[in-house]
Amino acid sequence: MSSGPEKDAALVIRTIRHGESSRIATLFTRNHGKVAVIAKGARRAKSGSTGVIEIPNLVEAVIYFKASRSVQTLGQASIIRSFPAIKRDLVLTGYASAVLELMNLSFTDAEPNPEILDTAIETLDSLETCSGSPRVNLWMFQLALFRAIGFNLDPYGCPVCGREKAMVGTRNMFWLDSGAICCSNCRPSNGACIPVSGESVSLLRNFVNGSDRILQRMKPSQSARREITDLLERFLKTHHSGIRKMPAMKMLESFENLPETPK
Repeated sequence: MSSGPEKDAALVIRTIRHGESSRIATLFTRNHGKVAVIAKGARRAKSGSTGVIEIPNLVEAVIYFKASRSVQTLGQASIIRSFPAIKRDLVLTGYASAVLELMNLSFTDAEPNPEILDTAIETLDSLETCSGSPRVNLWMFQLALFRAIGFNLDPYGCPVCGREKAMVGTRNMFWLDSGAICCSNCRPSNGACIPVSGESVSLLRNFVNGSDRILQRMKPSQSARREITDLLERFLKTHHSGIRKMPAMKMLESFENLPETPK
């Protein structure tokens, strides 16, 4: 990490109060990845940072870096995108918060990933303009996140019998270790599995194919929405040891009134 001021585009993914007038913010920057900064005086009424350093704003920030500090100093900051429609809607705020929470939990500090930053901005743009299903947009972001941290889903080949396209029935098994769908009559001898419906397998295959137009036309049942939501969360927790609790994701599920997953 170089010393001195650097200008960078960044998403504000988390903020907390600090002292009487300042904030500590977690920014996901294009060139440095996740960076904690202190915005001194940001909560003062006359501060130029008032309303700038808040989620989920996309900002241009001048950050004063010093290698010996864990929290850097924020200089000037200006808004590039403020996503007002998201901020006015409680459910859209829930979706945006889930995206930002996933970014915060999935990456360590100073781990640049401009591709996932661009994907997050695209997802927020889709939420802002109500382009397609918010839940599908979140699922697509999660899949991009899996690829970014090195884990892919494979809902085609069966890892047990080797069939190139797993035979799908009404009840199949998703193997958390491999991210694969087993044939309806196959089950791995080791590792945790999740039962999934044929509808959920079809959804996963469309996700992996990147068939956005098909996905946005699909209307998953409540049970399939619950299955896919649970499956993606458990897959991430299986492969990322740093992720345990995801309060924003849980809050979003309460907004959506998703049914409990059958045990």
